[in-house]
Amino acid sequence: MSDVKLLPCPFCGGEPKAEQKGRNGFRIKCKSCPAEMKQKTLRFSVEWLANEMVKDWNSRRTMLAPDTATPTEAGESS
Repeated sequence: MSDVKLLPCPFCGGEPKAEQKGRNGFRIKCKSCPAEMKQKTLRFSVEWLANEMVKDWNSRRTMLAPDTATPTEAGESS
């Protein structure tokens, strides 16, 4: 796996654990809550999969408060 550090769990702030599962699987799981990501790869290496999953785990979506969202941002058509 890459040397990139996993950010805390996006739901509870707990410490994540990353591990290879079997020959072609990888999992990132929070040690404090049920949050987890798991994937298998058939075409690419497990190292590639681990790097992609770490990027996904570490990416955070910006959430708008309901009172600041415009109808388009909230998913409604005008």
